[in-house]
Amino acid sequence: MSKLSLICQKYTIEKGGKSYSYYLGAGEASSLEKVAVAPSFQVQTPHREIVDEILKPPSTHWQRPLDQEKADQITLRFEDDQEIMPNPILLAVNPDSKIQVQQFVTPGGATTSLYEVIIDIPESSTNLRPLWIIDGQHRLAGLAKTRKGTNILPFVLLYSETGSYRSEILAKIFAQVTTQATALESVHKAWMQFVFELEPFKKDSPDWRAMRTTALLCQAQAYNGNTNPFHNRIGFNPNLWADDPVQGGFAFDAEELYKLIKKSFYAAAGSDSSNLSEEIVAESIGSAVYALSKIHSTNKNSSAFFGDGKSQQKYFKEGFIAGVCAYLITNKVPKDWEMVLKDLNFAETDWDVESWVVTTSGAAGNASKKIAFDCFREVFSTKAIPNGAKNLVQYLKGDGGFIVLETWEVDAMENKIAKSHNQYQIPVQGSSQISQSIAKNARFIKITSPCKNIGSIEIRNKKAPYDASYFLDKFKKGRLIRDAELEKRKDSIDLELKFDLYGGLSYLKTLTLKF
Repeated sequence: MSKLSLICQKYTIEKGGKSYSYYLGAGEASSLEKVAVAPSFQVQTPHREIVDEILKPPSTHWQRPLDQEKADQITLRFEDDQEIMPNPILLAVNPDSKIQVQQFVTPGGATTSLYEVIIDIPESSTNLRPLWIIDGQHRLAGLAKTRKGTNILPFVLLYSETGSYRSEILAKIFAQVTTQATALESVHKAWMQFVFELEPFKKDSPDWRAMRTTALLCQAQAYNGNTNPFHNRIGFNPNLWADDPVQGGFAFDAEELYKLIKKSFYAAAGSDSSNLSEEIVAESIGSAVYALSKIHSTNKNSSAFFGDGKSQQKYFKEGFIAGVCAYLITNKVPKDWEMVLKDLNFAETDWDVESWVVTTSGAAGNASKKIAFDCFREVFSTKAIPNGAKNLVQYLKGDGGFIVLETWEVDAMENKIAKSHNQYQIPVQGSSQISQSIAKNARFIKITSPCKNIGSIEIRNKKAPYDASYFLDKFKKGRLIRDAELEKRKDSIDLELKFDLYGGLSYLKTLTLKF
């Protein structure tokens, strides 16, 4: 086997009780290319293949693919004899390979302060190359392809005979140096940090468990004899679009989905995630989405879950997965997800919502996301549609929503008299004008909204809309109405209420309080 000999200077960094040696040198690009390769996945590497590696670390294909166009541009530039490359590439010895390092002795037998690095050249380009390119794969590929191929390229070689440069250390270095040039795609960075258990993916942390769940969901071909809709369809390769697990619906890249699962399950309030493995959580999500596609009766082309274009509702899909996680937290794993959905009337619900959704962007979008997540979690955790609504869509449109009006009489010191407490529900839907008689001597008024389907409420005095003493924040804490104020209003107060619901939908109602 032929060998490549490189004369280098050696430096050592002592840190944390370990020695990290590195060698500075230069060599012909065409020669270096024979012994060095970037540990990259390819542009067309399927998501599943990436997942197969990251679930069985250490992964050996964690770097991004070569951009051939970028390498070709470097080749063209350095065909010019006047061009030189002073910027070194960063190399490291593949942890599965070995090289030979010895002090360099001149032909005359004189010992020097230099070192000779001797590397076996693989007999075939398909064989394992002993060096990894940590940074500079485009410079090396471009210079090696020039007509002369003898362009000298400086390098830094990381190598420690004591094995200090573990795979996770090299990956961390790669992540650090590449952010200074072309930043890694965020999804690539996320799963690479997971592979090497770098922050925030320390083993068994919520981030680590959520990413592992996401990877398992992408890997599994079937659950309980049914096709897993997420198999090979979650975006781990940033060069490939994440595919729709079901027609038009539930397409996520790995970073999006892991964050959703983390927030909804592993880091959710009330979650005792130690009782369920990542395998079970992944299976539950895959089985629930499969069940939804089976019992779904709305035309898929116009469905909020599976439709095209404007028909899709991102927050329905994310909310559904959040709901599945809420079910697991509260009720554990069901025997049959299809029955769970049927019991929640999913099969009979009209999921075509385009006709009434106004917008899910801007402030309305932020409110819509919260409403959707809260409502899906509520119906899944309680295993019931709230009273007053036939299904989840009607609930999101305001059915079953209400505010609570509470009143108390007060004593001479204007303190609430507990036994005088009365409570009334004011529905969102129904007549736009409603009159509520309350006790003649009631003076302390409180208005709150306990319903998940109401995003925000505005309250105004109809006759004095800019009077801030009638805004919601005053009634939410409880507001004292003195006799003089009530006499001025002739023993009644007209309040204008505005309810903001999902999708920018809103309702106006006038509430007359009669004392």
